[in-house]
Amino acid sequence: MVRHYRGTFFKSGAESSLVSDTGEHQEAAGEKRKDHPTTDSVQPTKRSKTTAKVVKFRQSDDPWNVKPSEWKQIGQDQLSSASTLPSSFGRAPRDFAAHCHEFSGEEWKQQATLFLPIYLQDKLPREHYDQFCQLTQAMNDATENILTEEEIEQVEDAFCRFLQYYENTFNSMKWAKLPACLPVFHQLAHVADALRWIGPMPIYSQWGMERMCGILTSTAKSRVDANRNMELTLQMTEQKHMLGFVLHPDDWAAAFGDGVEDADGNILLSRVFGHRMSLSRPPLPRLPLTSPMDHYVLDKMVHHRSLDKVERQRLKAYVQGLANNAHLIHLQSFSLPADFAVCIWKWCHFRDDEDNGKLDFKITSAAHRSRNNTRNSSMIAYERELHSSNPDNLDLAYGEVQFFFSCWLPAELPHAALEQPDPEDGGGPGMTMHHLAYVQDIPVVDDGSIVRRRSGGGFKVIAVKDIGCQIGLMQKGPDKRQYLVRKYSALMWRDA
Repeated sequence: MVRHYRGTFFKSGAESSLVSDTGEHQEAAGEKRKDHPTTDSVQPTKRSKTTAKVVKFRQSDDPWNVKPSEWKQIGQDQLSSASTLPSSFGRAPRDFAAHCHEFSGEEWKQQATLFLPIYLQDKLPREHYDQFCQLTQAMNDATENILTEEEIEQVEDAFCRFLQYYENTFNSMKWAKLPACLPVFHQLAHVADALRWIGPMPIYSQWGMERMCGILTSTAKSRVDANRNMELTLQMTEQKHMLGFVLHPDDWAAAFGDGVEDADGNILLSRVFGHRMSLSRPPLPRLPLTSPMDHYVLDKMVHHRSLDKVERQRLKAYVQGLANNAHLIHLQSFSLPADFAVCIWKWCHFRDDEDNGKLDFKITSAAHRSRNNTRNSSMIAYERELHSSNPDNLDLAYGEVQFFFSCWLPAELPHAALEQPDPEDGGGPGMTMHHLAYVQDIPVVDDGSIVRRRSGGGFKVIAVKDIGCQIGLMQKGPDKRQYLVRKYSALMWRDA
């Protein structure tokens, strides 16, 4: 115990002699350094006004040690990847080397599940890297909203395998490595029990509570009566939420544009309802284009325009490919007029088939993204068509949506939205509405076990229903190689 205790056992010199006088205890405590004075010789000194600089990264000869210079490069790569990571994935990544001691729980989770599987791929030995990736995958599986008994057993097996690896590698039943046995690792052994007894982790997760506490404390302006200050903040927030029951959403947004709050955040109800009464018969807003068959909604129509030559060629290739797959011989020579017009949509909302809000996402058209939007949310993973080339035998393809559009095409083609034709909108007998996306392909290549973007990529038309999830890109290295990530994990080649 004396050998591994890092503090001071005794305060007085008489008591310290019990340890230092006998040879047996001297050997147990280890030889004292000559340049380190004993307790008796320490004289009280004034506390220095300057504090010692905290060492963030240490270098050692251990095979799993990442050098400080490599951590600095990782931090720079993360910072340069902020624009290619969608905002729905979490807060923009910060320089890890400069801000790691300031990270919140959300940032540490993002660091472990999204970033480090990419940045540690060529910096750790294969055994340690594989164990780390299996741990992060088990963490993602354990935090799902819905879990079966079989999936809980898989999580339990994954954590047990990691604990066995951790004990054999970092502890090895040696006293010198006892500080590696932290309680947080032992807690992994009881995650499966909590899932069986209490239910999925999002039910009792404290992420929302911690975020709410941070919001409230940041709004407290009074140190004398902070509790009353935060109470008023909650009251004003609830007032804003209640107004949504008496105001139309469009009127509410317009009222905010006129300024409905005073300097302290109080809502000026007279101005809000005055604005609402001035719009006795407001025009009906353009309704989003909803598909009754699929869980997506095209929203905010930009304009109605004709496709250019290249766009018509890509749409023609899409129709002919569907015709070949469906053996529709009369449509294999399908052609489009030069003035073929479509409705262009700005973005599309996607809902999970099982109503899991955790998996909902929104894709914004790259061609119609707001200028002040500094983070790209246009990149997607989608199912491959049967007629498309697939040299790597991948289940998914990747691309960046340039714009969404809807148009009337022959009813025999699959992927139709089953809407009634509208002659005024270009529809006619034997025509149905199709919801499509004009995308630029993102070719990928296997880089170890992760998916890297390679150069090239043409344009094509795909069905909106084939879009599976949103993706982001993380830059790595001086040559700015880009790797694909999903919302909760880095994209591994086995899942591509």
